[in-house]
Amino acid sequence: MNPDSYNTVDCTVYTMIHPDGDHTVVFHVYKNEVIIKTTSTPSRVTLEEARKAWYNLLGKGYTLSNKSVMHDMKKFNRAKRREEKAALHHISDLQEMRVNPKDYYKNYALEA
Repeated sequence: MNPDSYNTVDCTVYTMIHPDGDHTVVFHVYKNEVIIKTTSTPSRVTLEEARKAWYNLLGKGYTLSNKSVMHDMKKFNRAKRREEKAALHHISDLQEMRVNPKDYYKNYALEA
């Protein structure tokens, strides 16, 4: 359970479920903190405390049932626009570098 290192990730959500199916625990992992939600009130802890809770739950038989990545959509869309702009710029550079074959080959049939 580590925070994802993408620039656009707001938080990563891990859902753990007990084998009997009655108990679930949800970890909202941010860059510097973790919010652990159970049936009682949520608690805000550090990454190290969350890792200890994670291993404690694994020892009790809990298993990971879901992982979701929540993106900050403003950052995500901005990054996508930058990627598209860079790709478009690269394509235009390649088109400028393209050699015109008319500069090197003459059509002798038309000159005769």
